[in-house]
Amino acid sequence: MMTDEQLAEHHAEDDTLLEHLAGDGDRHEIPRDVDVGFVGDPEKLEALADALEAQGWDADEVYEGDDGEHVLEVVREQAITRELIHALTAGMIEIAEKFGVTYDGWGCHLEAGTDH
Repeated sequence: MMTDEQLAEHHAEDDTLLEHLAGDGDRHEIPRDVDVGFVGDPEKLEALADALEAQGWDADEVYEGDDGEHVLEVVREQAITRELIHALTAGMIEIAEKFGVTYDGWGCHLEAGTDH
Protein backbone atom coordinates (compact mmCIF):
# COMPACT_ATOMS: atom_id res chain seq x y z
CA MET A 1 0.00 0.00 0.00
CA MET A 2 1.26 3.45 -0.89
CA THR A 3 2.25 5.69 1.98
CA ASP A 4 1.23 9.34 2.26
CA GLU A 5 4.87 10.28 1.63
CA GLN A 6 4.98 8.26 -1.61
CA LEU A 7 1.71 9.80 -2.79
CA ALA A 8 3.09 13.26 -2.00
CA GLU A 9 6.11 12.43 -4.21
CA HIS A 10 3.78 11.48 -7.08
CA HIS A 11 1.83 14.70 -6.58
CA ALA A 12 5.07 16.70 -6.63
CA GLU A 13 5.87 15.08 -9.99
CA ASP A 14 2.36 15.99 -11.18
CA ASP A 15 2.91 19.59 -10.10
CA THR A 16 6.24 19.77 -11.94
CA LEU A 17 4.62 18.55 -15.16
CA LEU A 18 1.69 20.95 -14.75
CA GLU A 19 4.08 23.86 -14.17
CA HIS A 20 6.05 22.91 -17.28
CA LEU A 21 2.86 22.79 -19.36
CA ALA A 22 1.69 26.12 -17.94
CA GLY A 23 5.05 27.65 -18.80
CA ASP A 24 4.48 26.59 -22.39
CA GLY A 25 1.05 28.29 -22.45
CA ASP A 26 -1.22 25.41 -21.45
CA ARG A 27 -4.68 26.23 -20.13
CA HIS A 28 -5.28 23.42 -17.63
CA GLU A 29 -9.04 23.94 -17.51
CA ILE A 30 -9.50 22.93 -21.17
CA PRO A 31 -10.42 19.25 -21.53
CA ARG A 32 -8.11 17.11 -23.66
CA ASP A 33 -7.11 13.45 -23.94
CA VAL A 34 -5.14 12.33 -20.90
CA ASP A 35 -3.18 9.09 -21.24
CA VAL A 36 -2.35 6.89 -18.25
CA GLY A 37 0.14 4.03 -18.37
CA PHE A 38 0.56 0.83 -16.39
CA VAL A 39 3.14 -1.97 -16.55
CA GLY A 40 2.91 -5.54 -15.30
CA ASP A 41 1.71 -9.03 -16.00
CA PRO A 42 -0.31 -9.14 -19.27
CA GLU A 43 -3.26 -11.01 -17.75
CA LYS A 44 -3.50 -8.54 -14.86
CA LEU A 45 -3.25 -5.63 -17.30
CA GLU A 46 -6.10 -7.10 -19.39
CA ALA A 47 -8.27 -7.38 -16.27
CA LEU A 48 -7.39 -3.78 -15.38
CA ALA A 49 -8.29 -2.66 -18.91
CA ASP A 50 -11.74 -4.23 -18.54
CA ALA A 51 -12.28 -2.51 -15.19
CA LEU A 52 -11.18 0.88 -16.49
CA GLU A 53 -13.30 0.57 -19.64
CA ALA A 54 -16.29 0.03 -17.35
CA GLN A 55 -15.38 3.40 -15.76
CA GLY A 56 -15.37 5.21 -19.13
CA TRP A 57 -11.71 4.90 -20.11
CA ASP A 58 -10.64 3.81 -23.60
CA ALA A 59 -8.04 1.06 -23.31
CA ASP A 60 -5.44 0.10 -25.89
CA GLU A 61 -4.31 -3.47 -26.35
CA VAL A 62 -1.65 -4.63 -23.91
CA TYR A 63 1.70 -4.62 -25.71
CA GLU A 64 5.32 -5.43 -24.99
CA GLY A 65 7.42 -2.31 -24.65
CA ASP A 66 10.96 -1.82 -25.91
CA ASP A 67 12.32 -2.87 -22.52
CA GLY A 68 10.35 -6.13 -22.53
CA GLU A 69 7.75 -4.99 -19.99
CA HIS A 70 4.07 -5.38 -20.80
CA VAL A 71 2.26 -2.06 -21.02
CA LEU A 72 -1.35 -0.89 -20.91
CA GLU A 73 -2.32 2.63 -21.90
CA VAL A 74 -5.75 4.07 -21.25
CA VAL A 75 -7.14 7.45 -22.25
CA ARG A 76 -10.07 9.72 -21.48
CA GLU A 77 -10.90 13.34 -22.00
CA GLN A 78 -10.64 15.63 -19.01
CA ALA A 79 -9.17 18.91 -17.81
CA ILE A 80 -5.82 18.79 -16.05
CA THR A 81 -6.30 21.16 -13.13
CA ARG A 82 -4.12 20.37 -10.14
CA GLU A 83 -7.05 18.98 -8.17
CA LEU A 84 -8.21 16.73 -11.01
CA ILE A 85 -4.71 15.43 -11.71
CA HIS A 86 -4.00 14.74 -8.04
CA ALA A 87 -7.27 12.80 -7.84
CA LEU A 88 -6.42 10.96 -11.07
CA THR A 89 -2.98 9.97 -9.78
CA ALA A 90 -4.29 8.78 -6.42
CA GLY A 91 -7.09 6.78 -8.06
CA MET A 92 -4.82 5.18 -10.66
CA ILE A 93 -2.24 4.19 -8.03
CA GLU A 94 -5.01 2.65 -5.94
CA ILE A 95 -6.46 0.64 -8.82
CA ALA A 96 -2.98 -0.43 -9.97
CA GLU A 97 -2.29 -1.81 -6.50
CA LYS A 98 -5.65 -3.59 -6.49
CA PHE A 99 -4.78 -5.36 -9.77
CA GLY A 100 -1.15 -6.04 -8.86
CA VAL A 101 0.39 -3.84 -11.58
CA THR A 102 2.45 -0.64 -11.52
CA TYR A 103 1.14 2.84 -12.30
CA ASP A 104 3.51 4.44 -14.82
CA GLY A 105 2.20 8.01 -14.89
CA TRP A 106 0.07 10.22 -17.10
CA GLY A 107 0.62 12.49 -20.05
CA CYS A 108 -1.22 14.80 -22.41
CA HIS A 109 -0.75 17.32 -25.17
CA LEU A 110 -0.49 21.03 -24.57
CA GLU A 111 -3.86 22.79 -24.92
CA ALA A 112 -3.54 26.54 -25.29
CA GLY A 113 -7.10 27.06 -26.52
CA THR A 114 -6.14 28.83 -29.72
CA ASP A 115 -7.67 28.11 -33.12
CA HIS A 116 -5.39 26.23 -35.51
